[in-house]
Amino acid sequence: DLMMDRFKEKCGSYICNDLLGCDVRTEEGVQYCRDNKLFTEFCPKMVAAAVEVLEGIILEEK
Repeated sequence: DLMMDRFKEKCGSYICNDLLGCDVRTEEGVQYCRDNKLFTEFCPKMVAAAVEVLEGIILEEK
């Protein structure tokens, strides 16, 4: 998928656990994210990166 490939190029991965550096399927991983404000500071940056990638793809298709 083009979107996923471009996001991986930009951010290094599209897997949340890889991006966050912890396993959010565990209570410890979720706590790590909370303690380090990853959900409120890092995740929004990843959403913005995804939007940028998608905007680029849309502009290419015009």
